[in-house]
Formats: sequence, C-alpha cells, structure tokens
Amino acid sequence: MRRSPVIRNATVTVLQVLASSASFFLLYLYILRTLGTESLGLWSLVLATTSLGRLSELGLTGSSLKFVAQYLARDDTPSVVKVVQTSTLTILVIVSVLLVLGYPLLVWLLRANLEPSAYQEAVSLLPYALASFLVNSLAGIIGSTLDGYHRFDLRAYCQIGGHLLYLAAAVALIPLFQLQGLAFAQLLQALSVLAATWLLLRRVCPDLPFLPYRWSRETFRELVLYGFQFQLSGLALFLCDPATKMLLARFGGLSLTAYYEMANRLILQLRAVLTSANRVLIPVFAHWHERAPHRLAGLYRESLSLLLYLSPPAYGLIVATTPLVSWIWLGEFETSFALFCVLLCPSWQINTLAGPAYFAFLGVGRLRWNTAAHVFMALANLALGATLGWLFGGYGVVVAWVVALALGSIVIPVAFQRERKLPLAGALTVDDGVLLAAILLGCAATWALYFYLRPMVAGVTLLVAGLALVYPT
Repeated sequence: MRRSPVIRNATVTVLQVLASSASFFLLYLYILRTLGTESLGLWSLVLATTSLGRLSELGLTGSSLKFVAQYLARDDTPSVVKVVQTSTLTILVIVSVLLVLGYPLLVWLLRANLEPSAYQEAVSLLPYALASFLVNSLAGIIGSTLDGYHRFDLRAYCQIGGHLLYLAAAVALIPLFQLQGLAFAQLLQALSVLAATWLLLRRVCPDLPFLPYRWSRETFRELVLYGFQFQLSGLALFLCDPATKMLLARFGGLSLTAYYEMANRLILQLRAVLTSANRVLIPVFAHWHERAPHRLAGLYRESLSLLLYLSPPAYGLIVATTPLVSWIWLGEFETSFALFCVLLCPSWQINTLAGPAYFAFLGVGRLRWNTAAHVFMALANLALGATLGWLFGGYGVVVAWVVALALGSIVIPVAFQRERKLPLAGALTVDDGVLLAAILLGCAATWALYFYLRPMVAGVTLLVAGLALVYPT
C-alpha cells in the first residue's frame, strides 16, 4: 500500500471537514440572528428524530466500504459492481418503505415532546427532513464505495461543494420561507451531493451502468451478514442523539436543546478534523489484514500517537474560546452553552482517542467490541438521562450523556490492545501529563482574560492570547 494516496486522502478529508466547520459556524450564526435559539432547537430535534431511520439501512454503508476494499485487494472488479448495485437498490427500496411506514411513529414522538405550536411546525418540516435522509442514505452508500477505492478525496470534494451550496441556499431561502427554507436548502444539498458522487464513482469504476438495476441475492446476504453487527453498532450510537434531544426538550425546553446542539456540533466539527485522517485508514486496515496482518499493530500505534499529540490542545482550545464563541453567536455569555462545552469536551476527547481502535476493528471486520460499546452508550444514556433529567432537569440529561459516552468509549481501545497484546498504559507518557496540565492552566487563564479584559481588549486579541496559552511552546 503506497503512502501517497493515504496522505492525499487524509489531507483533502481534513480540508473538507474544515470547510464543513466554517459553513456550519456561519450557518448557525445566521439562524440564531434571524430565527432565534428555539427555532434552531426545533430544527435539531426534527433532524434527530429522522435519524431513527438508521434502522432501515441494515449497516450497508459500512459493509460496502469493507467489501469493496476487500474485492479490490483481490482484483475482483465484477464483485465490486455487484456490491454497488445491490447495496444502492436495497437502500432505495427499504429506506423508502420504512420511512413511509414509520412516519406516524415520528409524528407521535414529536407530539409527545413538544408544545402544540412547536409540534405543528415540526410536523410541517418532517417530510423534507425525511426526503433529505433518504437522499443522504443513497449518497452515503455511493460515497462509501469511493472510500473503498481509496478515493476519499473525491468524496470530500463533493461534500465541500455541498456545504457551500447549503450555506448559500439557506441564506437565500430562510428570509422567504423561515425554517422551511432551511429544509429546502438541506434537500438541495443532499441531491447535489448524490448526483456528484455517483458521477465520480462511474468515472472511477467504468464497469458500472448509468443507473443501478441489477440486484444480487448472494451479495445481499454477504453484505447483511457483515452489516448486521455494523448496523447494531451504528444504530445504537445514532439513537443516542435523538434520545438526548428528546429528553432535553422534555426536561429543559427548546432553548436548552439549542444550546446543547450548538455546543455538541461545535465539538463534533473539531472531532471530525481529528478523526477524518484516521478514517481513511479503514480500507488500509482491510488491505493489510488480507496481505500482512502483522502490520496492523504498528499502524494502530502510529495513529494513536498522532492523536495523543494533537487532540488535547485541540479540545483545550474549544474550552478556552467558549466565551468568545458564545459572544459571537449569541451576543452575550450564555452559561448553559459554556457549561455544555466544558462537560462534553473531556468525553469526546476520550472518544477521539478510541478512534484508531474503532477503525481498525472496522477494517478487519471484527465489530463485536464496537457494537458492545455503542449498545452500552445507548442504554446507559437512556436510563441515566431519564433518571437525571427527572431529578435535575436538562442539565442532568447532558451529564448522563457525558458519562455514557466516556465509559462506552473506553471499552474499544482496551479490547483492541488486549487482542493485539499491546500494553494498556504504554501509550501514555509523562510528557502527555505535563501537556494536559499546561492546557488546563491555559484554559483557566483564557477564561480569566475574557472576563476581566473583554471590556478593554478586542475579541480577536483575546482569541490570539487563548491560542498562545492553550498551545504552549
């Protein structure tokens, strides 16, 4: 496996995540200024509700990536074509049918967690959100095939174009149609990304027909047998978001849901930057699992070492600049938003460090521990969220998710290192502890600078000071 395609894929994927982050930051700023926090909370709840449609995907996205990479390693192009056509047609039919059948359930969930006025608006948005979900599911299958070809860069270019189109369309349509304008913009983005990824895939794989039309029972069985564990794992993780937001809407209201959405998305955009470079290694793990299994441990160590160096300062920067981000987005320091950022960052940091083991398990096709970790997260989040939400309101719901995420994430690297007979504590050094202490002091100093100097010093100056404090030299 040559290193240059991996470096190219990692570089372009990181650029795609950066473009997504900038687009999301500007879009949320525009929504908050034009529609308000409750509208953002309502939209995030509707999107979280439609993510229940992951039930219908059967784990085919992960299966497609794994088997395309596997068949390419064997130089078996006809099997690749079967995988693409079978998975695409399966998603189109099953997702369409189940979304229609599940529509009444989604309406009931919205009615159970919203006030009557908000419920009516949410139901009007639901069809557009469901249509976007179907189109994004198809684009995900096709994009995962590009990933299997080690062409993460092509998929990233499509995503970058989609993000820019989404932002431009939202700015143009929201003044005309309010939240429905945002729904139109998202659907337009999904359709454009689907068309672009399919055209690029046909360029990479000329043996594909103009449109998929052949379905293989044997290929479907192979995909589903692998995808069942992948689906259970992914479904459990995806259910955490709608469960958290529904509990927040019930125990904390739409404004608190919006503050959580802002904090969580801010952190997830950073996490995507850190994990995107590791994600391109899934087909690499699959390749070496077929050709030279002994190289997997070394690849894992390199990935983990890089994240141990990059991720603590990155998450520290989020905590340090939270007051400034709150001021930019909301025009004031919002305690709930800042608190959610501080609570979520440590758990997502742990989850980020679990990434190399998670992607390695995906590449070699051993999903037991990924699945166990995600099922634990989902069950613990639901049980703790309902209990702590009833006792402490919306803040208890977020604490429950923080605990479930951290504990579940620890399972994956521990299991991988035991299977590969790697020392559990060998990745951590004294230098890591010194770096973490310096970052914590930098975060505290940045907050102090913000509260004591903001009336006298420009926000950009404080941001530069925060960067210098959190990234000690």
